[in-house]
Amino acid sequence: MLHDWFAPRSAVPALDGSLHGGLFVAVLELFSHLAVDGAVIVGFEDLHWADTVTWDLFDYVARNLIDEEVVLVGTYRANEVAVRPQQRGRLAELTRLPAAHRMHLEGLDRDEIAQRVATLLGTPAPTGLVDQAAARGRGNPFFTGELVAAHLSGETIPLVLSDLISAEIADLDDRARFVLGAVAAIGRETTHELLVAIVGLSEHEVEAAVRSVIDARLLVVSNDAYRFRHPLLGEVVYADLLPPQRARLHRSIAATLAQQPAAALLRADRAGELAFHLDRACDFDGAFSAFLAAADAAEMVAPAAAFGHLERAFELWDAVGASASAANRSDRLWQAAEIATSTVGNERAVQLARAAFDSGLPPLGAAWGHERLGRYLWFTGRFEESRGEFALAAALSTDGHEAAAVFAGLGQAELMAGNDAAAELWCTKVFELVRAPEGDPLAWAMARRVLGIIRSSQGDPAGAVELCRTAVAAAANAQARALATLYLCVALSDAGEYQEALNVALDAVAEGELTGLDRGFGCYLDSLAAEALIRLGRWSEVAGVLARQPLADTLPVGLLRLARARAMLAARRGETEQALGQLAVAHGLPVDGWRQTVRNAATPQRRNAATPQRRNATTPQRHNATTPQRHNATTPQRQTCTWRSATGPKRRPQRSKAGRRTARRRCCGRHGSRCSGSSPRSNEHSTNAPVANPSTSQQHRADFNSESTTFDPSPAVCPVVLSSIPLHTLPTLLRASPDLTSRTPRHGP
Repeated sequence: MLHDWFAPRSAVPALDGSLHGGLFVAVLELFSHLAVDGAVIVGFEDLHWADTVTWDLFDYVARNLIDEEVVLVGTYRANEVAVRPQQRGRLAELTRLPAAHRMHLEGLDRDEIAQRVATLLGTPAPTGLVDQAAARGRGNPFFTGELVAAHLSGETIPLVLSDLISAEIADLDDRARFVLGAVAAIGRETTHELLVAIVGLSEHEVEAAVRSVIDARLLVVSNDAYRFRHPLLGEVVYADLLPPQRARLHRSIAATLAQQPAAALLRADRAGELAFHLDRACDFDGAFSAFLAAADAAEMVAPAAAFGHLERAFELWDAVGASASAANRSDRLWQAAEIATSTVGNERAVQLARAAFDSGLPPLGAAWGHERLGRYLWFTGRFEESRGEFALAAALSTDGHEAAAVFAGLGQAELMAGNDAAAELWCTKVFELVRAPEGDPLAWAMARRVLGIIRSSQGDPAGAVELCRTAVAAAANAQARALATLYLCVALSDAGEYQEALNVALDAVAEGELTGLDRGFGCYLDSLAAEALIRLGRWSEVAGVLARQPLADTLPVGLLRLARARAMLAARRGETEQALGQLAVAHGLPVDGWRQTVRNAATPQRRNAATPQRRNATTPQRHNATTPQRHNATTPQRQTCTWRSATGPKRRPQRSKAGRRTARRRCCGRHGSRCSGSSPRSNEHSTNAPVANPSTSQQHRADFNSESTTFDPSPAVCPVVLSSIPLHTLPTLLRASPDLTSRTPRHGP
């Protein structure tokens, strides 16, 4: 049959008048024959490199397919076709065909890159490698594969790409290569004016050189600026420059940038760019001062970048001599420690703080320094050492205005230890010294958010949310805003406002990725978002939120919250082993008062997971949107372990069986004996008002925690109890939804 098709026959002119018609007819008949038994996909790949005959064949087949079950696909690179007018015209004509569909394919997104990297490695993809592949490969599947191969072989730039690109560069003249190297050294989109100022050529010469590299498809014009068609091209071009060429280019770039107005250099991006090029130009004295200025400019908006600038300044400190004499090393070390706690990790913060003490007194006094060091130690799980630092801070503190920061920090320490009363006293002292946020934004905002969580644990969710909102509004920098937002999410969850908690958490995660704070706060915020999704019944979305966690150097408290979220989801799905495994992870982490409340709050999830036969474990709760579940992270009994005392966990008071029966009958008053698993807290928290006696409230919370881990989740249990709604909203909800009092939910834990 193939012999008959391809045997010599009279030529049939094609549509463009060529004499390839016989071949074209034979190919079309072949496609038709193959499609007799089923649909066939015919692909023409890389049409941008195709010769005229191939384009003629593609055009002929596209126009003559009528009712055959054939899908014709042609792929091409848009940037390649854009510089070939004839190909652009042919594509435009083909697009006019009724059956033609023109699709623009975007690069792989981050999740798809992670999946591809994992496939290439044969193991789960490391977060750092995925980030690198996404940033350098820009979603190009081929480049992504080459970057993974280079990583495995220890190469910086994939050898295959380097060879291909170097061959293209070799065809350029010296002037074009020099201009291309300048764009690579700048490292970002470059305006024509900046490029002319840097290379020292006439405008006409620069235009001619740029035109040649654009024709070579190395540069493209975007937003009236020049950039590399792909970032990896710039890396290869820069690597091909000789060291003296690089130094001269960076020196010229730095001199040009330094001519900007002083106000422009106060911007974080401009200041950091100047410092980078001075450093690459080997002007270390100038680079040292520029890095310190860049750190100050970036600290408010991009803490991770600010920390990088400070680290490089420390490396240059002893080499620059006179330039370093005007800087206070102790102050800069404390600045770096404060940033490190939420960007690179608290172990580094501890190292920097101790080095700062060796260099001199902290900028706000010794008490402030000991409080900060105590906090860094606390977050690493070294509780005994941190208690000693907090004790020193308390002993050295005074009543001066500068003590507000110390008092606020000690208030947070007491909150983390589980001592609400002591934390509230420290917050009160802050507000006595600082009446408004303008007086000391950092101390005022910290005290407000700490007091917010205390109010939540006392049964005043509305007051808690309002306090945390004011803390977010008063935050003086990106770090303070991220931490205040984390507290706000906790308060919103405690108040049962799960949708808002979800929105706020996801917004904070996105901001953390931009500012470099995701390593410090990302895991905790992602976990809070996941918990909100679970409460809302949107279980299928949880995996996507938690996919990137845990990041490197995640705080133990973040890991604990992550394990809690995963245990909650597994319990609701009836996946007992997974739930128990996550709880085991949580119990293996360092535990302080705060962490114990989070861990204890996950314990009921284990009980639920252990009885999947009593409920439909794979379906979200029927009334979830109306009766959101609530686990207040501040309500379970806390461990007392601070610098003030180390008496260990307090024992929970026990009540008589008669007392528990009385409390159960008070659950809602509408179920009678069926409310066998209800909470003794319902009577005390029937309104939104704060409780009058906090100690009594804590007693009830402890008793509720004791019972809630052992209730029988049988179908006879009150549906309101199983949904664990905020108890202060119970009377209102029951009045608004009488159907909830008459039947038990059929789905979910």
